[in-house]
Amino acid sequence: MESAAREPGKDPEINRTEKFLERYMDYIFIAAVLILAVAVRLMVFDFRTHDYETFLAKWMETLREHGFSSFKEGFSDYTPPYLYVLWLLSPLPLDKLYAVKLGSVLFDFLLAFYAMKIAGLSHPRRAYRYAAFAAALFLPTAILNGAVWGQCDVIFTAFLAGCIYYQMKEKPALSMLFFALAFSFKLQAVFLAPFLVFMLIKSRYRLKDFLLIPGVYLGLSIPVLLAGRPLGEVLTIYFSQYNSYSSLTLSCPNFYHWIYPADDYTFSIAGMLLTMAVLAFLAYAGWHLTRGRSIPGNEAVIQIALISVLVMPYFLPRMHERYFFPADAIALIWALYNPRRAVFAVAVSLISVFSCTVYLFGVEPIEMGKMAILMLGVILLVIRETYKALSQNRCL
Repeated sequence: MESAAREPGKDPEINRTEKFLERYMDYIFIAAVLILAVAVRLMVFDFRTHDYETFLAKWMETLREHGFSSFKEGFSDYTPPYLYVLWLLSPLPLDKLYAVKLGSVLFDFLLAFYAMKIAGLSHPRRAYRYAAFAAALFLPTAILNGAVWGQCDVIFTAFLAGCIYYQMKEKPALSMLFFALAFSFKLQAVFLAPFLVFMLIKSRYRLKDFLLIPGVYLGLSIPVLLAGRPLGEVLTIYFSQYNSYSSLTLSCPNFYHWIYPADDYTFSIAGMLLTMAVLAFLAYAGWHLTRGRSIPGNEAVIQIALISVLVMPYFLPRMHERYFFPADAIALIWALYNPRRAVFAVAVSLISVFSCTVYLFGVEPIEMGKMAILMLGVILLVIRETYKALSQNRCL
């Protein structure tokens, strides 16, 4: 009689399960994502590269042997903030390789956090934000860059994502602070510089905000200066880095695959001038389209940032294969903000992955010159989409 009286679909056990899932499913999802993200990275932690054997392993060994006093010497051509990360990790009872990679992988989660925050500006549902967090954690080049390669491009890229987010939130000083942190870690943060200049033109930054860049860099350099390293060396690290390589392109799918080999010095100077000309033209076009109006809304901010980090490594000489990683991340952020733009994220990520496999695994799935053409096509399409949005006033 009792079972006959029970309404169909109202089994108490099922109801309890549904209530449990309603209350805890989000937490279960995030826990599963974190476990899987960590597991994937740990599975590839043993992979060693020439970069690690030649540079990173020696830096970590120096920090373990001499501790903070090692900062007195220029044992690395990287800036102090990244070396601080390695120094903080050096006492851990881990293999040197694992400690180095951990320093980068930790910032995978910071990048995912800001991808989630930006996605949440257009999709406030908690489930969507958590899905965005998961998507960023499993960005293929993020896994390759830190967990496989042991490179630190994800560190400055995570701060660039924070810079974009706080610009979208109309917090210019905080946005510039995050750019300054990015620049303090790696010179390649300047890929976002055209975005900053355009935002300055549209009064989204103040000139005094830019003082944060040298201020933060010098502030973060104080410990190594106290350790005894000369100020001149600290201030010229990026010049030394730039002169470390002379090839016009190092497996980077950019413009120089069509004129390589050539006189490196002459074409390097010409390439920098060409980059300035392209950016000047794009800045003028953007100013003309938005003349008399405030800068367009959040999606256009992401698009302009994406153009910046695509055009700079495409036309600048002496670029490495991994220098499109900021573009990978921002293209994904654009797709998370507006899922209709997912094709751009897929295209940029695939080209970038195929470029990295040349160095990492000795495999070239698509000939590099063809990938350079594909990347140019993506850049032109992103510019076209941005032009349409600005000219039709769709992003206000």
